[in-house]
Amino acid sequence: MELQTNIEMILNKRKADIELKNKTTIENAMVEASRSLIQTDRISIKEISDLLLHHAKTLTRSVYGYAGYIDTETGVLVVPYLTTDILDKCNIPNKNFVFEKMLKGLVGWMLDNQRPLLTNNPAIDHRSAGTPKGHIPIIRFLSVPALIEGKIVGLLSVANSTGDYTEVDQEVLERLANYYALAIERKRIDEDMEKHRQHLQQKAEEEVAKRQQNEQMLIQQSNLAAMGEMIDIIAHQWKQPLTAIAVVAQDLRDAYKFGDLNEEYIETVIDTTMDQVNFMGKTMDDFRNFFKPSKQKVHFDVRDTINELISMFIPVFKKNNVKINLKTNQSPNPTADGYPNEFKQVILNILNNSKDAIISRRNPEPKLQGLIDVEITNSVPLQEGSAPPRLKGRPCQRTNSVFSQRRRWRHTWRCDRQNI
Repeated sequence: MELQTNIEMILNKRKADIELKNKTTIENAMVEASRSLIQTDRISIKEISDLLLHHAKTLTRSVYGYAGYIDTETGVLVVPYLTTDILDKCNIPNKNFVFEKMLKGLVGWMLDNQRPLLTNNPAIDHRSAGTPKGHIPIIRFLSVPALIEGKIVGLLSVANSTGDYTEVDQEVLERLANYYALAIERKRIDEDMEKHRQHLQQKAEEEVAKRQQNEQMLIQQSNLAAMGEMIDIIAHQWKQPLTAIAVVAQDLRDAYKFGDLNEEYIETVIDTTMDQVNFMGKTMDDFRNFFKPSKQKVHFDVRDTINELISMFIPVFKKNNVKINLKTNQSPNPTADGYPNEFKQVILNILNNSKDAIISRRNPEPKLQGLIDVEITNSVPLQEGSAPPRLKGRPCQRTNSVFSQRRRWRHTWRCDRQNI
């Protein structure tokens, strides 16, 4: 009697040790499976399927098995990982990892009912539709759905365990299926977010490209307008020398007619004509150099530089009945270190803004006199010039970036007063 009791105690202890070991193995597998949920951004759905199927087979002592998910776009069952032995021993032709047709038999029943299926004798199970010719024999079968909020997103299936499947095996597989469902859903969310990010990035790039194209068009239009204005100024500058050349040509004919055509007269005609041609050439060179960026900083005379600018563009201001007065209260003239051409362009934009402000004020007052006073004073550390039209208005902000090379000075607003 005592011996029997000892044997039962030993057997119970061994059974408890095995159960504890199995529980530890199961929990360790669950921990590893749960880690896949936080690694979906680094591992593929195939790797997740492989990991969970490995645990499913090990914990249920199964020989075969597969894990699959439902493709959201097509609705078909995709099996990214099958037990290698299945592929080696299955003789069904045209084996596929994607099951496009409606599945029948045990798996079909499980998918339709979205409930676990456990059978230890599939041959007599009423839910079974048999196996195709060449398929490996199925002795025992266990399959559970992977569900998210009552919607099936995948499945885990194992077959041919070393012993009958139990409710414990089904519970283990259901726990793994829950992790599988969460991993699938997490992976889909990550993929959707990535698609959305790529879509937004593409939209942003398209908008940037569109904006750059529009800006380029505006720049082109601005350049064309500036070119037209420049041509108009050059035409105005050329009008006087062309008239002089025309007068010389007409006088040359009269001189020949009246017999005054001699060497001295010819020399005078040549000198006069060449003076006008040289003036016209210098005009072209002045405008060409004006739009050419300065390559390096130089020491230049501020008054002379502004004078050159005004002499080039004065026809535009005369055309709009706007006078420009340039004065300085210092001798010698103030000088500065910088880029002369860029400085000219800055001053030109200031003068143009002042001119536009005068023109805009003429709408209610057509007889308003236009006058821009440009006063140069020596101020530390840069020269300070102000271009105040004789009009009341709001002052504009000062800037210390006059000599920044290639700086653009275009504004959408118009000021009545400009300061540098």
